[in-house]
Amino acid sequence: MKLSILYTKSFFVENLSLFATATCVKKVPYLEASSRNKKTQDLFALFQYSKKGVNPVYEIEYIICYLAFVKMTQKTLTDFFQNSNVDERIEEEQDESDSFEECDVGIVKDFAYYQDLIKKKAEIKNFAKVIINKNASAVSWTYFGTLVVGKKPVLTGYTFCKICLEESSILKRFAKSTSTSNHISHLKNVHNIPITNKAAEKSLATTSKVLQAYSSKCSKFGNARRLAEMCCIDLQPFNIVEREGFRKYVSYFDSSLDFPTSKTLATQALDDVYQFYLEKVKTELKYAKYLTLVLDLWSDKYKKLSYINIKVHFCQDFQMKHFSLMTSHFPKPHDNIAITKQVQNCLQNFNVLHKCTNAVTDGGSNIVCSLKKQCIARYNCLAHSMHLFIVHDILKNPEFAILDNVITKLKCIFKTLRYKGEELSELQQLKGIANVCDLITQIYEVDNTNETDENFHIADLEAELEEATKLKTFQGLKNSVATRWNSLLRMIRSFSQNIDLINIMLLNVCTETPMVIPIMEKSLLLEFEKFLSIFEEATIHLQGQDYATFPSCIYFLETILSKFNEYEIEASFEININLYSFAKEHFYSRFKITKAHVVAALMDPCQKNWNILEKYIKKIPKNSVEDNYVLGEDFEEHMSKEELIYSQIRKFGISKTSSEEEDEPPRKREKISNNRQKMIDFVKRTSNYLSNDNVSHEITKYFEIPVEITESLDWWKEHIKLFPRVGELANIYFGIPATSASSEIAFSYAGSCITEKRSRLNPSTVRKQLFVHDNYKSVN
Repeated sequence: MKLSILYTKSFFVENLSLFATATCVKKVPYLEASSRNKKTQDLFALFQYSKKGVNPVYEIEYIICYLAFVKMTQKTLTDFFQNSNVDERIEEEQDESDSFEECDVGIVKDFAYYQDLIKKKAEIKNFAKVIINKNASAVSWTYFGTLVVGKKPVLTGYTFCKICLEESSILKRFAKSTSTSNHISHLKNVHNIPITNKAAEKSLATTSKVLQAYSSKCSKFGNARRLAEMCCIDLQPFNIVEREGFRKYVSYFDSSLDFPTSKTLATQALDDVYQFYLEKVKTELKYAKYLTLVLDLWSDKYKKLSYINIKVHFCQDFQMKHFSLMTSHFPKPHDNIAITKQVQNCLQNFNVLHKCTNAVTDGGSNIVCSLKKQCIARYNCLAHSMHLFIVHDILKNPEFAILDNVITKLKCIFKTLRYKGEELSELQQLKGIANVCDLITQIYEVDNTNETDENFHIADLEAELEEATKLKTFQGLKNSVATRWNSLLRMIRSFSQNIDLINIMLLNVCTETPMVIPIMEKSLLLEFEKFLSIFEEATIHLQGQDYATFPSCIYFLETILSKFNEYEIEASFEININLYSFAKEHFYSRFKITKAHVVAALMDPCQKNWNILEKYIKKIPKNSVEDNYVLGEDFEEHMSKEELIYSQIRKFGISKTSSEEEDEPPRKREKISNNRQKMIDFVKRTSNYLSNDNVSHEITKYFEIPVEITESLDWWKEHIKLFPRVGELANIYFGIPATSASSEIAFSYAGSCITEKRSRLNPSTVRKQLFVHDNYKSVN
């Protein structure tokens, strides 16, 4: 017979007997049979709880007190207190006792016990499962049911989430008396499964009217939704409605306003606002044809929780559009299987799974492998490539170790002078005053001379004096961030503009070992700053989201190469000459030009007749290849630019546009059979009905039209009727961004949402607030 004995942490030993007064501390299984090892195990457990000072009263739901008398020999007791491997023996014996059959016994187990057991036995198929009640009427009950462990129902007073158990081996329980609203909230917040009931549909309809109306007065329900939207747009905490200053300010406009509570804003109101924006985004994506994915991973600063951001970009009627699908908590593992599952679930929720044909990401192996499995053409983020070219290919090269050492030195100086901003600002003011006095003295001396040629010199000095009297404030030093492009350039600029002041401050602060920047290192930094500035213009332009950036990739890469040649001649140090030479030699090993880059450049009316594009077209084989085919050596048999555009039009099946079809007079059509209609549809899908003469004539005419100085999107809006097929192709390639900057921006906003004071925000609240924030401008 097995009993459940409750031991207390207080015990005493007297006359070789251990008297344990059971109060409500911990359940320990006890065998009544003469099993000396089991009795020893009971004593071990009791002693361990006494040592640790454990008082897990909270784990016990029903307290039954017993008085247990456990007798042991003197030898066993001595071994117990003196054995150094007691903890290991306990673990071994407990592991042996945790068997599959242990679930079948009639012992009352608590919730924590089953949670630990299921995690240990997670690899055993069907060891634990949730049985759904098929007779339940509500849709939410298809995800919740009774927990069965070892073929027997357990914890029958609760219902458990089937998805949590199957995907994460986690027990999420609800009381049997709970309402379906709690189930629906759990499915929405944790699993992102949209299930609505009549009450939710009514609330969403009212929210839609409130947020789209411009009337000043509103009900308490409407005020809560508007305030929740405001908190999302400005990334404000929801308890702002309970702050005295906010309430006083609002009372100036409406003293009778009934404020909702912060809990209402963070739960019901936020859910309604999130659902409103979710439906708006789905409506926008409904009419999109070709989408480009941008995704990345990020961890917050405080709880180190991982998040995944998924965005889509596309060009519709030559207007750039982008939407954030999620910035959601993404638990480990972060392998390609988990990423694939997350991406596909997200795309299915928005009904765009088969519309995503391209992706722009960094070079993370898990993301690259995931996209390859999904047969999505991937392109490298050009800004990440430039950043890695500088940080890894150049600075980690032993040939340029001196540059790396100087930059490491700047980072050390930044740590030393991080909080010396006021002192540096005062030094700058004194230096400015000294310069003014010096200029005034020079002007006075020149003015007293009799030489008339000095009048021009006086004018220059007066101009310098006017500039010097504008005493500038110290802008502060900046540090480099390893994962952020252009941050190294900003750090060097902040130092190079104030090196004299920094050296003075370092001499005052570091009295033992002064760490100053000598003239040689200053000149080296200025040269390297010039080198980094070559990439700045490209990264700033290519991270834009409101204009087509993909067609400009080849242009900026060619510009960078031309500047390498120009600055190499002007370089004064040998290391800088070697730097430009190395950059030219290894440039294309980091920057991969693909077939899609060439096609996109040809779609830009300003680049369509650019001679440099011809050298890239020669690298594309005549036989059909994928868009993300990386260009290598020249091919003897290659396509012309007209043939390249024609092949892409056939690939995407672009035929007559809807505007052309509307111009045709209606024709009387005879009724045909279903089989005949199926055959016609199949033939249309497998071979494009394109007249070679019409398409070729349109492509030739496009390349012959004179180049106009205008934005590419504006040009195509005016000429789409002249070149409908080529324009449709341009719409596809213009929708691909050159960088994954949109995900980086989303994570920057996520960092503003998850602050030190809001570090315990529920991940589902973060997801909803960021979704509204990221899509507010795009939707409106």
